[in-house]
Amino acid sequence: MPDIFAKRDADGWTLGPALDARADLTPDAPFISFRGGEPVSFGEFRARVGAAAAWLAAHGVKRGENVALAIPNCPEAIVWWFALNVIGAVDAAINPSLVGEPLAHALRLARVRKILASPSMVKPVLAVCATVPELEMLWLVPVASEDMPAPAGQGALAIETALPAASDGFCALPDGGGVRPADVATIIYTSGTTGPAKAVQMTHAQVFVVAELTRQGLWLSGDDTTFCAHPLFHMAARDCGVLPCLLTGGKLALDVRFEASQWVDRIIATGATATLMHGPLIEMVHAQPPRPQDRQMPLTRLGSSPFPRHIAHAFEERFGVRGIETWGMTEVGIPAWHPVNEKLRPGSCGKIRDEWYEFRVADPETDREVEDGVVGEFQIRPRHPGVIMAGYYGAPEETLKAQRNLWFHTGDFGHRDADGWLWFNGRASERIRRRAENISAYDIEYAANQYPGIQESAAIGVPSEFVSDDDILLCLLVAPGVAAPAPLDIMQRLAKSLPHHMLPRYITTMTELPRSATGKIRKDLLKQAFDPGESWDRVAEKISVRALYEAVEADAQAGPA
Repeated sequence: MPDIFAKRDADGWTLGPALDARADLTPDAPFISFRGGEPVSFGEFRARVGAAAAWLAAHGVKRGENVALAIPNCPEAIVWWFALNVIGAVDAAINPSLVGEPLAHALRLARVRKILASPSMVKPVLAVCATVPELEMLWLVPVASEDMPAPAGQGALAIETALPAASDGFCALPDGGGVRPADVATIIYTSGTTGPAKAVQMTHAQVFVVAELTRQGLWLSGDDTTFCAHPLFHMAARDCGVLPCLLTGGKLALDVRFEASQWVDRIIATGATATLMHGPLIEMVHAQPPRPQDRQMPLTRLGSSPFPRHIAHAFEERFGVRGIETWGMTEVGIPAWHPVNEKLRPGSCGKIRDEWYEFRVADPETDREVEDGVVGEFQIRPRHPGVIMAGYYGAPEETLKAQRNLWFHTGDFGHRDADGWLWFNGRASERIRRRAENISAYDIEYAANQYPGIQESAAIGVPSEFVSDDDILLCLLVAPGVAAPAPLDIMQRLAKSLPHHMLPRYITTMTELPRSATGKIRKDLLKQAFDPGESWDRVAEKISVRALYEAVEADAQAGPA
């Protein structure tokens, strides 16, 4: 596989040829191990993908067509992702916990006509299909953890079960019709900051560059097992978890979700030698009571973004692992890696892989490069075709804005020292990052604004108990002459239209919102003025998120009074 990837003409940088090459080379080697199931070999995986790809082609999926994929972590999610890419279609990777307007927006944004989803998505999709006029087909993918409902459409939306023909042994992948490395492979959704979430178009070349840099950055080989508890609608799980294993012939230990209290036990049980984690997750693990098992793990390498500087040395010592910090984003991949053979430098996200990227730190007002040691905006562009995103789908103005002056403007700030090490200082955007989830402020605000009497709202990230992690503050502007709503009533309303990770912790009611000269809400000023003691606090009030959603489910089952 490295021989194919190393070709500078990039002929092998598409998913079909890469899967064929790996399955031919090591057909019986285990590829995917999922909690509670038998490992799936590369040969068996190719057979499943071939059958699914043939099924999709027979059911009218065309090259270049966007098809939504909303399936929780399980081997089936990976099979259908690969199957779509093999025939040249684009999978729009949707968070399967989305409901209401956030789900409708994701479907509308990618202009999908078809969605492959697990059974739990039937109710949420039916609830929004009237507001997604292009959606015409819901294909249900059976997964072991969910009961299959009887297919029954609604209006113009048809529902069928996706059941490819069973195949034994070798199954050739269908002809992808000349899929090229520069073609779009997948759509990953960003967090919404000043507007709704954007759809990042990642090419086949881009995802393979991320995978190859991960292979190199973590020193992965066919002898490694990579533990992955990230959701499969994230770049981290796909391009830093699944695809590096395809390149090396190593095994992926895929888990349902991240659980801090179970992390050490899961690493031991899977025999994982490498893994990926975001900073807040590392802090959650470090906060667990020490146990003898902490030093009994086979884990040796941990890729992190970031590797929290205040516990970096202690974490390495306690768990006997090497932390490898990185910097990147969906739009550009992962351009910066801490060289694994270099001594840990807490707070630095490594060095730019300049054989793939041009990089500069620039003044955001002038776009002129600043000197080493001076804080500016990280700006980047590729040295090879297709290495960064093909653009935001359906948003040409946003694409041009991000890529102005021939550089991609990341909105991330920091500096580079004289030795070429990068130091990340913070995010200029209004993105909310909570427990490794990128959250759309727009989606929260849209839901809050539906409440009677709410004239306007602003959702912002405020510091949580974890470094590089946010809690959510919701600022409400009440219409003149209207009494301020009770925060608990707001929470109950939001629980009906937002997934749990989008629920705010803090709520404050204001008589006016600070604005710029052009009328935009100054969220930076709201963040600066935030005082936890002056806002309603869900945690302090001991409001259970689980109880809120159980009440919503109970009301739904009870139906109209």
